[in-house]
Amino acid sequence: YEVHFASYSQLKTIDHWAFFQCINLQSMNIPEGVTTIGNGAFYGCAYLESIVLPASMQRIADNGFALCSKLRRMNVAASTPPTVAARTFEDVDRAIPVYVPTESVGLYKAAPVWKEFNIVGRDEAPTSVENTEVDSSNVQKIFRDGHVLIIRDGKTYNAIGQEME
Repeated sequence: YEVHFASYSQLKTIDHWAFFQCINLQSMNIPEGVTTIGNGAFYGCAYLESIVLPASMQRIADNGFALCSKLRRMNVAASTPPTVAARTFEDVDRAIPVYVPTESVGLYKAAPVWKEFNIVGRDEAPTSVENTEVDSSNVQKIFRDGHVLIIRDGKTYNAIGQEME
């Protein structure tokens, strides 16, 4: 599943344990205006593959994304690296790409915890299909612009099975 917020969202904080062990969550775009992600907010979201953090993000608390072992990509729009705790990304593969504003690459590469990741400037980010998988039933799973899309019999569906135009 993917979670999307309305463009007019007034959300400022994703509170402690908000999505705790939400195992069906695959993709999350945090809306602009959110400044804080609380303790364990996404703890144990075992199938979370993609996260997009807004420019307004300032702080991700302890265990915010702990045990999200399938996380494969992060986009962080904040120019200043958000403050994170040592265990914010516990059990997240440090080799995954973290796309940040190109002018901020140096800041992220010097920031505690962030510097452990594969920091990539946004101008180096793929702009089309990033990853493609074909399973045994000839269903193609595409990861594009932070979203999982499924192609079956020439039709495109989002992660919850709704046909896309």
